[in-house]
Amino acid sequence: MEAVLTEELDEEEQLVRRHRKEKKELQAKIQGMKNAVPKNDKKRRRQLTEDVAKLEAEMEQKHKEELEQLKLTSKESKIDSVAVNISNLVLENQPFRISKADSPPLVVGEEYSKHPLILVYMRHAYGLGEH
Repeated sequence: MEAVLTEELDEEEQLVRRHRKEKKELQAKIQGMKNAVPKNDKKRRRQLTEDVAKLEAEMEQKHKEELEQLKLTSKESKIDSVAVNISNLVLENQPFRISKADSPPLVVGEEYSKHPLILVYMRHAYGLGEH
């Protein structure tokens, strides 16, 4: 499950990086276009301003669509991975065992026909270091 989440983060991170790169490239292209038009030519300046606005709007729209598409595919893959993980779980064949406990166990679900769930508080069970 964690591998799927890191994979999705990597995909999203790569997409965001590519968007930043495209934005920088567009800014460089716009700067070059602005330098090519003389300042005293108002008609070409006005046309340049319209072209720049159009290019930026197209890029923003494209980036939004790509992000939405990525989110849709990531949701679908999350659902698929959760379904696969749930199908791989077999809880009925794995009984709970208590080896040592510092407090009495709490039994949950005695009223049901299947095996009850036994919860135990173990004071020093939080670490895997040297004991």
